[in-house]
Amino acid sequence: GVYADGRLAPTNTTITIRICDYYRTEGGRIAVNWMMIDMVGLMLQAGRRVLPRAPLRDDGFFLPPRALDGLPAPTSEATPPQLAQSSRAVAEALVAAAAAAAAAAAPP
Repeated sequence: GVYADGRLAPTNTTITIRICDYYRTEGGRIAVNWMMIDMVGLMLQAGRRVLPRAPLRDDGFFLPPRALDGLPAPTSEATPPQLAQSSRAVAEALVAAAAAAAAAAAPP
């Protein structure tokens, strides 16, 4: 892909993409799914620091929730399979918009 200061070289490594999903349900079905993708963490794993170093630990170490009472999402029981394609399109549009914004903000 393209980054503000040029092209990103493939890392040829496995990375972990952290996401956080929020759901609003109506009538026992998901009405709204809002997903937050950790693009800053993804870029850091790709070798690009896009934010200044934090004064606290920021090496990617985050503890998961300790309650372990959540439901992994999306599950097939809660999400109709036909929504997978539209959900993917939304995520791809978000990534494309972020790349376009970075390219537009790059110095000439």
